[in-house]
Amino acid sequence: MCIHRNGHMTAVLLEYTPKGFVDLDLEWFSKDLVIVARAKENKEWKEGPVPTMFTSLYAINIKTGDQKQISFPRKNELDEDPQVVRSYLTWFRKMAEQNKGDVWVKNALNGQEHIWLKNVDYAPMFFTPKQSP
Repeated sequence: MCIHRNGHMTAVLLEYTPKGFVDLDLEWFSKDLVIVARAKENKEWKEGPVPTMFTSLYAINIKTGDQKQISFPRKNELDEDPQVVRSYLTWFRKMAEQNKGDVWVKNALNGQEHIWLKNVDYAPMFFTPKQSP
């Protein structure tokens, strides 16, 4: 974020990730709202295969700093690859150490989540046509 100070641009770094956590898979929901897959930071890992990051989705308002958990995977599940298509949010939920999972969807951030596609290799890529001016 840049702020004008006495006619000069000054870079200001704003951090939204709480200490001890990591944010992955950033996806914009709206101009002020970003969705991230958040996991606890693994401070024990030094080398070798990266351990599974048990992520759940969070919505972060970059203007107010408000944050809210919006997906609730069960034990040994992780939510990743959030994608926004108009007012819908989709994500890929799988069990740890599994390659296949389910694509979940909800309409708006407060909508009821449900499984949309079962037992798929990965989340599909969505494309939204550009709106004409």
